[in-house]
Amino acid sequence: MVAYHTCARLTMISAPLFSRADAFRQRLADHDWAASVLGPVDTWPLAIRTVVRLMLDAKHPMFVFWGPRLGLLYNEAYTDFLQDKHPAAIGQPFSRVWPEIWPALSPLIARALAGESIYVEDMPFVMFRNGRDEQTWFTFSYSPIYDDGGRIVGLYGTGVDTTARVTTERRLAFQVRLGDELRDLADPYAICARTAALLRAELAASRVVFSEIAADGEHGILHSNALDGALPGLTGSVAADDFGDAVLPTLRSGEARVHNDIVAELGARDPRAAARFVQAGIKAELSVPVMRNGQLSSVLVVHGTRRVPGPRTRSPRCRTLPSAVGAPSSAPVPRRACRTPGCNWNSYWASARPSATASGTSPRISSPSPARTAISWPAIRP
Repeated sequence: MVAYHTCARLTMISAPLFSRADAFRQRLADHDWAASVLGPVDTWPLAIRTVVRLMLDAKHPMFVFWGPRLGLLYNEAYTDFLQDKHPAAIGQPFSRVWPEIWPALSPLIARALAGESIYVEDMPFVMFRNGRDEQTWFTFSYSPIYDDGGRIVGLYGTGVDTTARVTTERRLAFQVRLGDELRDLADPYAICARTAALLRAELAASRVVFSEIAADGEHGILHSNALDGALPGLTGSVAADDFGDAVLPTLRSGEARVHNDIVAELGARDPRAAARFVQAGIKAELSVPVMRNGQLSSVLVVHGTRRVPGPRTRSPRCRTLPSAVGAPSSAPVPRRACRTPGCNWNSYWASARPSATASGTSPRISSPSPARTAISWPAIRP
């Protein structure tokens, strides 16, 4: 029953907290709150219930956590952040819902619980959702919730997923920087070497190398290594089928090949190729074709020594790396469907620089070894 209280020009309505008849609120109404860390709803502080009511009416993502264990409440818009963590996250301690990002957030939460309003722009997170790590960026705020006695009883916050904007800005900034660096270069190998160096630094990869397709069309001639010291430089030639029978057909079609986690993604399907990578110390790999007159001319190869979180949206269509960064080629690189999802370069290696943002600086928080000697690729064959 809804009770109306009239006093002068103010009319107040008292209604159950989860009274509106929609599926999300019905789930909250049916939740066993007595068994949760927050306890029965009728025992919640009035200040918490007031903010929760406002939160549930909001159309943008909002959340509240309160109590000794910081039990989490959120509105329907926030479920897009949680993805498969919902509905199990309802009423759970915040640290249990987000264990992978709790170490980064707990100092900010402690400051907010001490009375400070927190605002953070474009903070990078590697979130574990839908069974895998995802690189994301968020802008969010925390504010204290006070009771009538002036005591802080919890926090409420809002958030915006800025991953798409951050990655787009990073890509565009890199395109401009690469164009400036290559403008005065004429020698193709100088262009490749400079591109590899800039790309390795931008992606925080362990190695970027070009493989020029030999006359037989079956081997690659390796050159223009860019290294961070974790992997050696590569010279000589390599047979493409050493890395899987599908490599050449994929690359010749103009499509990129990507493995965020070689052992997990390639091990069962092609154990010989996976073992080849593992022996070479490579745990993540991206191979992107450079086409000339419709033919495979060379391959831009990116290697990492650890697995890489995938992008949030694993679209079946995305641009290949050369078109994203302006790879040196006399012919435009076509936009093709990626046979393996998740080949958007600006998400691919993003987590390797956890403090990086689109501008290259740390996220804004406001409140009131030399390379190893190059070796020949065949020398590390099993």
